Amino acid sequence: MQKLFGQSPYPANKYRWDIDRVVHLVKLCKDSETRQDFYNNCIDLDFVGSECSKLDLTRTKLNDVTLISAPVALSDVTKGLMLELQHFCYKESSGAAYLYELVRHIQPKIYSTFTCTSLNTCVTALRNKFRRLNKSKSRNDHAEVLLSEPFLSENPCAKNVLLPVEEHDDDSHSHQDTRSSAGVSLSVGHVTASPTCSKAQSSGPSVQSYAVRKIQGRADGLVEQLKEKEKELLILRNLCADKEKKIVSLDNSLTNSFKKIKKQGQTVDSLERQIQLLSCDKRKWETEIRSLKNGATYQRMRRKIKSLEMTIEITKQDKYCADDVSALKQKMYGYKKALHSQKQVAKIHLEEKRNLKKDLKELKSRFEVVESELLEMQSESLQTRSDERGRPFYDSIEKCVMNLIGECDVPSSKCGQVIQAVAKWVFCKNVPLSLLPSSNTCIDMADRAQVLSKYQVAESLTNSDMWDLHSDGTSRDHKKIVGQQVNLDSGRTLSAGFSGVAVEDSASLLDNSIAMLKELVDVFDHGSQEAEKEATYKCMLKKLFATMSDRCSVQKLFNEKLVEHRSEVLSDDTEVHFLFCNAHFLLGLSSECEKTLKSLEKLVAAELGHPLGRDNDAKFAHFKSSSESSAARYIRTGCDSFGPRGDEKNGCRQQWLAYCSENVQKNSEITSFRMNRFNNFFQGAAALFYHREHIIDFLGNYKGDLNLKLDSVLKDACSDAVQALVRAIGITFYKVTGPFWEMLNGGVEYVDQYLYIQEMLANFKTWSVNATSLVDGSGCIFERFKINNDAVCELLFRGDLPCRDITIRALEQIMLSFINVTERQLVDFLPEGKFGQEPSTELRTAMKHCKLTNLLSENEFGDLDFSQFRRRHASLHFHSGIQMVKRNKTVSVWLAAKPVAEQDMLLKLAREKGCELREKHAAAEKDILVKTKAKLDEVFRKKQEKEAQKIETKKKLMKALKEHGGPCTCPSDVDRIMNKCRSNPERIGVVKNEIRYLKQILGVKDSRLVFGRKSAQELACDLKTVLSLSTYQEKCASFDAGESLSDSDSNIGSEAPSLVKTVSKKRKTATNDCSRPVSKRKRTEPEPASKEINAKKFAFTRQGIWVAVAYEEDFFIGEVVSVNTAERAMVQFLNRGFRDVFRWPQVEDIAIIEARYVFLSDFEVLSANNGRTWTVQEFEYLKDLYVQYKQIYF
Repeated sequence: MQKLFGQSPYPANKYRWDIDRVVHLVKLCKDSETRQDFYNNCIDLDFVGSECSKLDLTRTKLNDVTLISAPVALSDVTKGLMLELQHFCYKESSGAAYLYELVRHIQPKIYSTFTCTSLNTCVTALRNKFRRLNKSKSRNDHAEVLLSEPFLSENPCAKNVLLPVEEHDDDSHSHQDTRSSAGVSLSVGHVTASPTCSKAQSSGPSVQSYAVRKIQGRADGLVEQLKEKEKELLILRNLCADKEKKIVSLDNSLTNSFKKIKKQGQTVDSLERQIQLLSCDKRKWETEIRSLKNGATYQRMRRKIKSLEMTIEITKQDKYCADDVSALKQKMYGYKKALHSQKQVAKIHLEEKRNLKKDLKELKSRFEVVESELLEMQSESLQTRSDERGRPFYDSIEKCVMNLIGECDVPSSKCGQVIQAVAKWVFCKNVPLSLLPSSNTCIDMADRAQVLSKYQVAESLTNSDMWDLHSDGTSRDHKKIVGQQVNLDSGRTLSAGFSGVAVEDSASLLDNSIAMLKELVDVFDHGSQEAEKEATYKCMLKKLFATMSDRCSVQKLFNEKLVEHRSEVLSDDTEVHFLFCNAHFLLGLSSECEKTLKSLEKLVAAELGHPLGRDNDAKFAHFKSSSESSAARYIRTGCDSFGPRGDEKNGCRQQWLAYCSENVQKNSEITSFRMNRFNNFFQGAAALFYHREHIIDFLGNYKGDLNLKLDSVLKDACSDAVQALVRAIGITFYKVTGPFWEMLNGGVEYVDQYLYIQEMLANFKTWSVNATSLVDGSGCIFERFKINNDAVCELLFRGDLPCRDITIRALEQIMLSFINVTERQLVDFLPEGKFGQEPSTELRTAMKHCKLTNLLSENEFGDLDFSQFRRRHASLHFHSGIQMVKRNKTVSVWLAAKPVAEQDMLLKLAREKGCELREKHAAAEKDILVKTKAKLDEVFRKKQEKEAQKIETKKKLMKALKEHGGPCTCPSDVDRIMNKCRSNPERIGVVKNEIRYLKQILGVKDSRLVFGRKSAQELACDLKTVLSLSTYQEKCASFDAGESLSDSDSNIGSEAPSLVKTVSKKRKTATNDCSRPVSKRKRTEPEPASKEINAKKFAFTRQGIWVAVAYEEDFFIGEVVSVNTAERAMVQFLNRGFRDVFRWPQVEDIAIIEARYVFLSDFEVLSANNGRTWTVQEFEYLKDLYVQYKQIYF
């Protein structure tokens, strides 16, 4: 208010009443339409309030009472008017006396009714009541009614009535009026006022009226206390009702518990009776068996058999008793048969006895379970551990923890608290945290869950007839990770986890896949022989039907080696299909589109006579070397600035959304440049072209200075040529890439894609000749998957847009490049391809489950990023287990569907293999680190050898230059050395050495410095032309090719043989030097030298130039941020990394640099990877120049 009304004749602090009044009226608006109408009303600040506005009582009149021409009617003097007048007097510091004077001129009857003190008291009491009615917790329309009531009644006997004191009930308006009239009658009855009393009243306050007011005030206080007590009584009654309901529910639950306990008791009694009966039967059968064995018949038969055997022995001796022997044998056979039948009966009785014992044991176990459940129901605590050795947790607790960590994303440190809270509030069980799994125990259980998930994958592969292998690789925190998934013939996809590799080559990928399968076999056939495990491995490998990848060079070699390995193991030549991820076709389109636009942009810039977009501004001169086109740059920077998940530091996402909501009345269509990496390039172009006018208006009126990124977006948005190219990319999204993405997700089978691919290629060939139909909005690669028209589409296909010819040319060139991509990547679906015709019934049935894309791996890597963000210090083994359990639904679906006995077996297996699997993966990670270090050492050794060879070559070149009096620094030097030569071959050799000196040592890059089949005179002419340029003369002058370079080269060369022996140490030292902060760099003061590095003394002139700054241990490259003086400037340094690639450090490296330490400036630094990395083409020249500078000054 002070800012709005600071220039007003009335100070801003005078308007407090207006603010309170407006806030009160806003709260009384019931719906949004009424509130919106209220917002549109104007407030006249010349009046104190709305009541004064009705009576035309301006602030000027209130300040000068003589301007009030006539009194106001008594009925028009409302309570609201009196409150506004008192507020005005209070803000003007006039006091109650001036209020009394205002009342005299506005309504003399009120003046005659009250004294100054009584009037002020009455209005103050009225204000207090208004505040009570206007409280936010009990706000209603009673306050508004109060303000509209007349301040004084027409009754002449009511002059001593203090209406605000009498009116205290705020429950209803009718009751309020009744109390008001009652107050009037009470005052008249007790005070017995009459018209003749006015003079007496004017002399001072009445004692009787004061007593009446005091009594009335006490009565009102008692009434308020009574109301509060009634409210408290009502609350207590409600609480008592709730407690009664709760007691009833508890009684019901207690009754149900008693019933359940009684029922369980009956069950226990019946089980005890069954046990007793079975025990009786058992004793009966045992008695019968003993009686059978001890029976006379059994013993008699045994004795008879023995006697017969003896008789047979005796009879055998008598050759004349053959007939008796035969009869005795038959008799003995009958006895043996009878004995065998008795044995069979005894066996049956024994089997029945064993069954009875088994049933008895099962009944006892059931009895124990029922008894434990009964005890658990009667107790308030929950048992989590068993009484076995080591007191392990129950299987239910372990499965619960696996489900929480793997599928519910609960941290291991919070699992115990989650179980405790659920047990307390759901099951009314108190479980202390000491009885629940700790964080380390939960991690062990997560490892066991990974074992279960691997068993699930192995079981699924064994039960399937065929399966496909999906794999993809990525890098996280400088570690190479490979993710693998299996696609079953049922169409279900299972995650096989992640694993690390040292090098992502074909041999490592094959070893990784074999290790994955053997690990599955080891878990699935745990405890089996090696032969059985080998048979299971062969069975899984034989069922491998297809693999899917993006067909990079590594994947091609991997496929070949996989076929060789499969043939060696199985001795089977069954074909394995190598499928292409068609989503990567969109990546190929985007890269080819960028190349085409880059070449087309040069032609358009040549025709227009100036660069496109921001490149036409000198402010961005040092960014011109960027490898991306202006259209791609605008799409990237625009999406980073205005899209979600963009550049939070340099972008303005929130301001852009507010602008779209208020000014455009539409949502922003700009998407994230990181979201769908297959289609974001084209979709982002369409959205940015749709918002072109909005972006220009938003950035043109941006509050504050635009940073470089936002200024770049504004310059590109204002360029019609750049927007014509962006429009071509947006049209490509609606006509090509968008429908292709819909086709991939539209349920098309893999073998039916040829129908769409061949149609798409035919459209590409047509549009490459004439793309006018595309600009007009007709045609699409797939009519079935055409994208619906929206506001963005309508703007793209408008016919009155500028630079229409550039858009058509761009589309024709883009479609021509799309033809090459299609014929290269989708060759399998063309007429001569593997899947280019109608497939056979067998092939269609076999490939029905095959996926069109490899997005399974892409999605899992997205989940891995989120998991690593939440658990930054967890190992890859832990992330892999969580991913497998989550994706495969191992615990909640697969394990829950198993029988209880099989669950127990699987959990026992998981406990045995969990720690073993974790140790195995930890050892594998250590092995990967060793291999990675060895690989880096080998690369660094080769680099050092290459550097040593370069130094040796330079030494030989400098020696040759000295022999013929070089190097040349001007054209006259070339003529001098040419005249010294005696033969033409000698002249050619000398000139070539001079050209090599310029290219290899000074780093000069010029198209004229090419040997070819030129003669000596032609080479000398080109060399003179290059040396005549001022830039190269300065380089030659600044780089003395005499003793300094030769000495430095000799020193470096002398160290070359020892480079191989000290690779690791030097690499570590170099790395530490490059990453050392500015504050720790040491530098000594340069001493006067006999040789000058720079031809002229360097001075800071402008910001944005690149400089090379010399320090004692190394030199550093940075960009001038701001110039303080010609001798001092602020420089932001790059951080040199592997293979001399530069990056901006995460913590800004900024220092104040003096000009005397800059040994080279204004050289070219190229941007790569969209500005994430930078390269210096003259880096070798900088290193040589620094060696010379260091020898002179340090």
